[in-house]
Amino acid sequence: MKLFNVALLGGLLTLLRMLAGFIISKCVAIYAGPAGMAQLGQLQNFVAGLNGLIANQIGQGVVRYTADNKEQGIEACQPWWVASTSLLILNLVFSLLITVLFSHEIANWLFGNELFYWVIIVTGLALPLNAISTILMSVLNGLGDNGKNIACGMIGVICTTFFSIACLYLYGLSGGLFAVAVNNGISAVVVLLKVYKEPWFKLRHWFAKADSSKRKAMVGYMLMGIIGALTGPTAMIIVRNLITENASIDAAGLWQAVIRVSDAYVSILTIGVGMYYFPKVASIHSSLELNKETKNVLYFLMPLMIVAAVSIYISRELIIKLLFTKDFSGAGELFLTRLIGDVLRVAAFVPATILLAKGYFKLNAIAEISWNLIFVVIAFLTVPKLGAVGANYAYIICYIIYLLFMIKFYFFHSKKMNVLDGAYHG
Repeated sequence: MKLFNVALLGGLLTLLRMLAGFIISKCVAIYAGPAGMAQLGQLQNFVAGLNGLIANQIGQGVVRYTADNKEQGIEACQPWWVASTSLLILNLVFSLLITVLFSHEIANWLFGNELFYWVIIVTGLALPLNAISTILMSVLNGLGDNGKNIACGMIGVICTTFFSIACLYLYGLSGGLFAVAVNNGISAVVVLLKVYKEPWFKLRHWFAKADSSKRKAMVGYMLMGIIGALTGPTAMIIVRNLITENASIDAAGLWQAVIRVSDAYVSILTIGVGMYYFPKVASIHSSLELNKETKNVLYFLMPLMIVAAVSIYISRELIIKLLFTKDFSGAGELFLTRLIGDVLRVAAFVPATILLAKGYFKLNAIAEISWNLIFVVIAFLTVPKLGAVGANYAYIICYIIYLLFMIKFYFFHSKKMNVLDGAYHG
């Protein structure tokens, strides 16, 4: 029942995010066209990469160790929070220097135009607020305070949506890029206003001398963030540039439009489930309980995923008409291959959650690097011949490999837990 309730609340939050994303996509389509959609996609991947580098994976560590220690009280969680803060500060200083010093080069790589260097600088200046938002939301998740977590998310989505629409309306593409750069900072203000009275929101819980053993454990999550930042978003930027070079920037925009639809509905199904499953897996020490929870999640998730994918494919022309403009009509040809890849992606999501929840950092790093490297290599083979749809074929092939790897990993982890159970009871 808790799985259903958390998934429902998470689904409602993601539905709101999806609707907001679609509204913004419509505005981008009107005011910037397919080319603008591609450029906004480039910046979104860059921002996602920086957030992953700085805080996203450290946030997963905060979720894990908060969930593990919450029964012993805030003081038991505090050493892990202090360890995360020390690493965040290091990441922030490094990332801010990179974005400011190399803003012209980064702008040229993302947009093929150095004139947008100011967007990179603004992105860098917003990074501290991005980190604050991620870590505070991670604490709420780890403590199981899903109501407040989701409320922060919903209010943040509403605020950033209105801000993005206003920027696009007033300043066109430049305004849209500015909104992407600072939106996570706006969300951070919302979170701060919501949690500043919480008993755990005190400086002494975050700024103190870090325990070296705790920091060493959190370094694993930080390294995963670095790997994620250098692989996932970078791979997307490379493939989008590849489509632009071999087809056109408009083709890259059509591909990006389909990705926006894809990410939106996949997130609806996975974020709520992840909010339940990640901390649950982090605290499970029995293979029987793990198998039970995993089956429940799969039986709940996969039928919904298949129905959603089929529904979107059937209504793809209507979706394009509602969310974009007639300039995006060619995107309809890209849906089928993307949706097939999405089903494989969601199936792999469940066992993949265990990798970080249980601290399989090396294995996770291998999987992350391999997936994105294979994706880029296959795209280099398919995109020149097939155009944007070639990138979708690469997406399918990669998730077939990834799913097989995750199934193998799940049985390995389950067997390992059986051995530990036997040793414990023996």
